[in-house]
Amino acid sequence: MKYKALLLLALSFLTSQSYALPPGIKYIEKPWKAPEIGLTDIDGRKHTLKNYQGNILIINFWGTWCQPCRKEMPALQRAYRQLKKENISIIAIAMGDTSSDVMQYRNNNPVDFALISDKDSMVSTNWSIPALPTSYILNQSGEVIIRVIGEYEWDNPHFLKEIIALKSKN
Repeated sequence: MKYKALLLLALSFLTSQSYALPPGIKYIEKPWKAPEIGLTDIDGRKHTLKNYQGNILIINFWGTWCQPCRKEMPALQRAYRQLKKENISIIAIAMGDTSSDVMQYRNNNPVDFALISDKDSMVSTNWSIPALPTSYILNQSGEVIIRVIGEYEWDNPHFLKEIIALKSKN
């Protein structure tokens, strides 16, 4: 709980500063090996990067208490419906939330992709999340190739085409 309060304070400070980076998409010039996730989703399935080797993966870091994150989820769900046909996966890691927090969220806001609790924020810390929501797109080798900071319309047709095109760029 203390972590949530500190994170909210930090995020509100950053967003109030004129020098804060605007949310948006950044293509990574030198892709870097993604840190391991090694967490179990709220349905009891273990997720590691090895599970996704050879496929494109979108990892969304969010919180059930984060309003922009909650607002972004329906667009992620719509994108997932289109991307799963292309064997592109999405997982959402809830920073500082318990499994019951995440389960309650899903009960009220159904999504089909994996929702994962990172209660102690150990995995999220390894990823150095600058703000919530933050998403990373990994290539087939498990390297981070795109970072999206802030709420995004994931079902934007142009961006969906770009994500699907990543399959042929490895």
